[in-house]
Amino acid sequence: MRALWAAPRALPGCEVTAMVGDPKPALTTVLTTLERLRGKALVSREREGRVYVYRAMLAALEDSADRGGALTRFVEEVAPQDLTALRQALARRDTQGPAEHADDHADEPGAVEPGAGTCGGGGCR
Repeated sequence: MRALWAAPRALPGCEVTAMVGDPKPALTTVLTTLERLRGKALVSREREGRVYVYRAMLAALEDSADRGGALTRFVEEVAPQDLTALRQALARRDTQGPAEHADDHADEPGAVEPGAGTCGGGGCR
């Protein structure tokens, strides 16, 4: 999720893989994880040429015709163990304002700039 939050655009799985710290997971592992996150309405997927690109659902929220419905679905899908973290984040937002995700994790080990992956225009290599 951090890779998608940091990205200014939707990313193919190979770029998400490149942004994950070492040891690098297999591309198939990343794609499976992205599909599971999509099933939980945490990421969206669209076709771009021959590959799918993914982005964090909150970024996709900007394109939603029913923002309230999209947010409701997201909240309904949050795992019980994540509710406390969500409440804390909302409380921080109320007191401190919105955070910039792109800067939150840029200095983590293994962080790679979006677009610096091994993807080409025709797909991942």
